[in-house]
Amino acid sequence: MAHFEIVKGYENKGIQLPTRATEQSAGYDLSAAIGGVIPSLYKAWKLSETNHQLTSTIYYEQVNDLLKMFPGLKPALIPTGLKCKMAPDEYLKIVARSSLPLKGGLIVANAEGIIDADYYGNENNDGHIFIQVLNFTPQDIEISAGTKLAQAILCKYYTMEDDNAANKRVGGFGSTT
Repeated sequence: MAHFEIVKGYENKGIQLPTRATEQSAGYDLSAAIGGVIPSLYKAWKLSETNHQLTSTIYYEQVNDLLKMFPGLKPALIPTGLKCKMAPDEYLKIVARSSLPLKGGLIVANAEGIIDADYYGNENNDGHIFIQVLNFTPQDIEISAGTKLAQAILCKYYTMEDDNAANKRVGGFGSTT
């Protein structure tokens, strides 16, 4: 059966294992393990327009250059201090809490994050779950440890009958790209 655990190095930081808010909630609330500032995407964008006379349209070819020049355009990776052990045919879907954009001015950058079962305990980062967040407000946003940012939903998946994936995960975050 699937379960959450605290990752190495976060055992004494007061992290609580996620819970569901109600009996019929689909997701387990995920919180920030530590506090910090999430930089304003809007401020970074305005700075890039001012300094580089960009139009309101950014073309695909410009994105990598912008990300290098303005790190504020990248999502903030918020550590949860958690990992999740799952069956081989399960994954964890990470989605924003419904109040995140309206009350907090934040969005989960990739809309849905996918945590594969073989991410658990990997040698690169022990399977540490991070939440990618973008701040679309005009000011930087400070969050505290324990701030609820996302939900984790346990899901089953199926494979094609002719599936022959045989590679083993050898790293952590973003290692299958």
